[in-house]
Amino acid sequence: MIRINLLPQEQRHHRRAGIRLDRMKVVPLVCLTIVLIASLATTVVQSARLQAIERDVATARAESEQYRRTIALIDEMVRKEQELNRRLDLVQTLDKDRFRTVRVLDEVARRVPRYMWLTSFKNIAPEKYSIDGYAFSNLVISDLMSSLDQSEIFREAELSVAKRKVVEGQNTVNFTVTSSIDAVRIGDS
Repeated sequence: MIRINLLPQEQRHHRRAGIRLDRMKVVPLVCLTIVLIASLATTVVQSARLQAIERDVATARAESEQYRRTIALIDEMVRKEQELNRRLDLVQTLDKDRFRTVRVLDEVARRVPRYMWLTSFKNIAPEKYSIDGYAFSNLVISDLMSSLDQSEIFREAELSVAKRKVVEGQNTVNFTVTSSIDAVRIGDS
């Protein structure tokens, strides 16, 4: 038997090849597929990056909390150190002034003349003292002032007050003498 194809020439050729692909439909489908694959790949990569960043943030927060506790501990230690230094400075000042006070009182005790007694000895300024007491005459007070002026540590002795007073039937002079001290000389001794 003889076969005759009545189809036009063009259709016959495509029929042999199988399914006919139209370029106008295939190109957009391929482009769309590429875009979808690229989007999917980007999403996967970004998701992996996001997870890595979230792990880094969690690690950083844990370290931050640890450092926060460490910083709080360091701050507490610094505060305690400052308090200890303040106390140590106070003790050193008291220790330094302890010898100064002893030296000043010793010098006053050696300079007090006979027929005089002291009722108070006050530090009225950092380098100035006030001596209150009683004497039987103004000459005894003058001797005290002269003796203080001759001292290595006292200077500028001044009579502030001198009043006559009767104490247990005796005429006395109630006095106040102020004098500065030479802090440098006290420190050398």
